[in-house]
Amino acid sequence: MSILNNRFLFIWLLIISLYACDGNSSQKNNIKLHPYSILLEKYDNLNLAKKFITDASEELKRKMHIEQSKDEGYQILIGEFANSFDAGQYAFDLVAEGIIKKFKIVHYKQEVIDEFNNVLFISRYEERPSVFNYNLISKRNNVMWSKLGHKVTSLNLSRNCNSLFFTTAAGFGKIRGIPFVHGASLYHLIRELNKSEEISYFGDGYQLYSFWETIDTFKVNFTFIDHFDTKIVNQKIFSFDSIGNSYYTKERKYDLLKDGFPLIPNRIPIYYSPNHNFNLRIVNDQHEIDYYIKDIQEHSEVLIVSSKKKIRDACWSNDGNYLFILTHNSPNNINRKKVESTGELWIIDAKQKKLIKVFAGYKFDNLLVHGKFLFFDEQLIKLTKICIYNYYEDKVYDTISSSGGSSLNNLPL
Repeated sequence: MSILNNRFLFIWLLIISLYACDGNSSQKNNIKLHPYSILLEKYDNLNLAKKFITDASEELKRKMHIEQSKDEGYQILIGEFANSFDAGQYAFDLVAEGIIKKFKIVHYKQEVIDEFNNVLFISRYEERPSVFNYNLISKRNNVMWSKLGHKVTSLNLSRNCNSLFFTTAAGFGKIRGIPFVHGASLYHLIRELNKSEEISYFGDGYQLYSFWETIDTFKVNFTFIDHFDTKIVNQKIFSFDSIGNSYYTKERKYDLLKDGFPLIPNRIPIYYSPNHNFNLRIVNDQHEIDYYIKDIQEHSEVLIVSSKKKIRDACWSNDGNYLFILTHNSPNNINRKKVESTGELWIIDAKQKKLIKVFAGYKFDNLLVHGKFLFFDEQLIKLTKICIYNYYEDKVYDTISSSGGSSLNNLPL
């Protein structure tokens, strides 16, 4: 009987130890999956850290915890997040609600850049286009990257905001309506390391444009005249992963006499919401274009807009409940005189199935969905500024402007 009891005790202890190991393993895996936190304060003394929590509001007490670090003493942290963007977004809401006043984002208890509250754009520093940083909380901006002999021609931030590619040129402009660049290069910036490096040099050409094809693939299209046959245009398409490694290069050739000069392809509007609940349906009539929102779950649709304006681009909020539509620019006639072409930007609440906002009077471009904010360029003549619109609250949050212009992607020539 005692032998059976001993065996039973051994098996029970084994089960407990396996469960404990599994629990520790799950906890470690959770830390690996969610290694980012919001740092509120740090102390060398544990009692001071506890006092900070004791003196905090009841709402904040429920969110905070203390962790010990060998080098940093005791840190008072909020939450466990998968990335810096999510942590920064949560911290922004806490600041907006008046729950906290200051914070830092940490990764495994080491401070890193806040990728949500710091948004990159192009503006001029000492007359040359450069990379700037805008802070959502302070509403201030500062130059982040600028180099003599290099003018930033385009900037492409990844969807999760942790990777940035930007192209530069020693000079650029237009000849007979065709853009040209001299000394074109591609730079890559890993935001968490705050380190940028030149990863490709393209040289002189007649067309340079770049874009994120997918969340993991970045492409650069570079066009130049063939050195041996001037009626042939060579086009190279370079592919890179999100950390700047080169994938492959495709090559195309165009005969100027037969094919003409290759045009930059039009953007492809996104018709289906990322949550798969809604679909934008467009019906062309002889006189107007009807824009419908189709509710896939309810098997119904509602007419949102009837307009003569054609769609140019469309994208959705990350939760799929808001749709943003850019229309083509068209000339306006005032007193029988044609003025500069302008378009419209429509903000649609797909759940409520209604148009909640129309921006008009500018050329609109470069939509960036950033949490509850929509960033976009407003251009009139050659002056460009960036509007930051809170589509959850239906109000303009801020405007980024300077005498030399500001743009999310590229300044006008």
